[in-house]
Amino acid sequence: MTTYWYVSSVLALALAMAPAQAGSALAQPANPPSREVRLLVGGQFVLEPGFAVGDISVGDPAIADFRVRPGRRAVLLMGTGEGTTKLLVWDQTSKTRAEIDVIVETREHAQAETKLRALLRDFPSVKVERAGGDLIVSGTVSAEDDLALIARMATSTGAESFVRLVLPEVPATRRSGAAAPPSACAPPVSPAPTPSSPSTPSVPPVPATPGAAARLPEPMAPPDPVDDMIEYDVQVLEASIAFGTTSYETGVEPSGRVLHAGKVRVAIGRDGQIFIPGKSLGSSDIKIPASELATSGIRLTLTPTALDERQLSTRMLVETNMPIKSSSYVPGGWRRARWQSDNDIAAPFSVAGADLLVVPELTSGGGTLSKVAGTASVLSGLPGLSSVPGAGYAGYSSYVPYYNKSKKTQLLLLLRAHLVPGR
Repeated sequence: MTTYWYVSSVLALALAMAPAQAGSALAQPANPPSREVRLLVGGQFVLEPGFAVGDISVGDPAIADFRVRPGRRAVLLMGTGEGTTKLLVWDQTSKTRAEIDVIVETREHAQAETKLRALLRDFPSVKVERAGGDLIVSGTVSAEDDLALIARMATSTGAESFVRLVLPEVPATRRSGAAAPPSACAPPVSPAPTPSSPSTPSVPPVPATPGAAARLPEPMAPPDPVDDMIEYDVQVLEASIAFGTTSYETGVEPSGRVLHAGKVRVAIGRDGQIFIPGKSLGSSDIKIPASELATSGIRLTLTPTALDERQLSTRMLVETNMPIKSSSYVPGGWRRARWQSDNDIAAPFSVAGADLLVVPELTSGGGTLSKVAGTASVLSGLPGLSSVPGAGYAGYSSYVPYYNKSKKTQLLLLLRAHLVPGR
């Protein structure tokens, strides 16, 4: 009996202590939370850890140093040299409460990273990171020209690109010549003869005349469209800066000298693309280097998304590599802006000036087109420009994207849509 009582007592004592030990284990802090602080060389940052600070240790004082503020609830961090180091913070009970990665960089490197992030904002599958102080670009794209553009952007900012090209898979039904191999057990099947259509009698082949050249069949006319299509008349004008990015439903529309004209026809819900060569858009104020003359221009992608009675919705992607005076300009690099137009199909709409050339410091970066309230000199809610000529460029007097500065004109893309009914 004594032996059993002793064992039972020990077991009861162990069970009684288990919750207390579990609570003690839960009370022990896990690994202290890690965070990151960025500093410029010579810069300062006030760290407020949320508890009374005890001891502090910095890995490399040549990179960052610190001073504890009165009251010991704030720490002043100071960047002393370029690099990365770690700061450990204990509370006044000697428990490690925080691990902080301190990254100190020069102003030039910080500006290069900011510029690169701005350039890559249209590539959501690509990210910018710091690795051992180096600027790294990684991710995937599905087009070769995007891959080359990102590589040039990275080079221009001193970064290294590890972006990969991943081509989209083509469904098996769309691959040319993609047919399932015949089964080894199945006998070969001869192709069935194709009967002639009763309304179209078969024509016997004409024997070739010796020495005569073979006659090619006459080209067939393209079939009529089955679905309704939208045809866009595209013009680029030299127009007054009083006109801007907007839609025109009052009958008033911009005018000016036509620099380029073209058409694109596209089914509703599909993409249509037209390229406007830069050689037709250059001027004394838009100077295109000879090395870029053959490849520069504006690439316009139009997507009619819906036609409800006479209300047409059109998405526009404007891409250009035309030269501009901006830190975001990379020779040969493409800049992008997206626009949406919702108006009567008979109403023209336009993208102009800084919005058309995609000047990041001046453009509104895309959005919904506004509408003209009255005459051409009264523009309502115009993105990027106001009704006062040149007012939209206030604060950037050193550079305005004029086509002709003396005439106060700019490039203006004007689009008119027409319905092409299908069968």
